Amino acid sequence: MPAKDPPVARIARHAREIRESGEAAAGAGGLLVADVADLAQRELEARPYFTVGLAFGAGLLLGGGLPPRVVTGAAGLGLRLAVARAVRRVLEEAGR
Repeated sequence: MPAKDPPVARIARHAREIRESGEAAAGAGGLLVADVADLAQRELEARPYFTVGLAFGAGLLLGGGLPPRVVTGAAGLGLRLAVARAVRRVLEEAGR
């Protein structure tokens, strides 16, 4: 009949295994964060408006939405910008 390890030795072995697993997971997590940051930087440089919109949408989902006053203000701002762009195009076409 094989001798069993004493409970203290088993606990120490399990603690060591957990620590090693945790260190490996932390290392992999660090690499994941670095890769995500690199991807985000490349996408931001290639498609800045899309990336900002995506980040805004993710923040909106994680934050639980926006208060109605913020939505109203953002919609008003978007409308004003769209009208300003349309007026600018009309004036540029009229000046040609």
